[in-house]
Amino acid sequence: MVAKAKKEAAVKAKVGSAAKAQKPKAPAAVKQGGAGVTAKAKAMATKRAKDLNISIEDLTLADAVRAIQRAEGNFDCFGTAIVYCDQADCYWRFACLTIA
Repeated sequence: MVAKAKKEAAVKAKVGSAAKAQKPKAPAAVKQGGAGVTAKAKAMATKRAKDLNISIEDLTLADAVRAIQRAEGNFDCFGTAIVYCDQADCYWRFACLTIA
């Protein structure tokens, strides 16, 4: 009985370490927020904020986009999605899912 328990524990440990080893790694550009995407999103945020006559100075990209989303009457959820986003028509979706 003890041998069986030890064997089961060994199998669980092996499976657990194998699962950790197989964890998919995000590309470096995604980990860093995708420099191209971030730059494009910042430019879009600056233009959009100017059009809405709101100040986004001294705000992070995420906070700036959320302020714009609130000003437009949308959900202020930029960068909060984990794997899935149900806001298919969102103007910021491309950047949000890349940066988040």
